[in-house]
Amino acid sequence: MVYWLFEDFQTERREQLNKREGEIIREIGTLNKNIAGRTNRESKKEYEKNNKDKKEHDKEYNQKNEDKRKNIMKLIKINLQNIEKLLKIKKRIYYRI
Repeated sequence: MVYWLFEDFQTERREQLNKREGEIIREIGTLNKNIAGRTNRESKKEYEKNNKDKKEHDKEYNQKNEDKRKNIMKLIKINLQNIEKLLKIKKRIYYRI
């Protein structure tokens, strides 16, 4: 990994250093999702702003495929019930020995 000094930034507090780092990351762009000096609230707002179309697409997809989702949930419920029955049988067999 290679590190290089972008600028010599003198400060007394780490928060100021993190904010400056975040400003530089925004200016030059990066693959890093975690921008220093940004609060969770700011991160969430930026994510929502950048992913409005994804949210709408997910909503449309869920509405179109509601029947599929319900069927899958029924299958999961049936499988869980079967697993519970098998566990009860297994316990009975174990205790009989």
